[in-house]
Amino acid sequence: LKATQKQPVDIVFGITVTAALVYNWSTKQNEVWTWGSSSEGTLGQRYPPGIAPHTPHLLTINRPRLVSTLQHENIVELAFGEEHFAALT
Repeated sequence: LKATQKQPVDIVFGITVTAALVYNWSTKQNEVWTWGSSSEGTLGQRYPPGIAPHTPHLLTINRPRLVSTLQHENIVELAFGEEHFAALT
């Protein structure tokens, strides 16, 4: 995608995780992108096949990845807590 199609709106940091709220000019709505390391699902990403959520498996994402489960939500703000990630609609 061309860089002009997306514009960062906000970025939030946890201890080992990062999330960005990005405006997509094509769809006219915000998207949530996450990256980092988490063993508790705080990245909002699906675990690979064969790994159950909330097990002691560390999920590491080295590059920003779209949180597809929030793709059709009107997200306006992001926040991280010690063991959670929140997306405000």
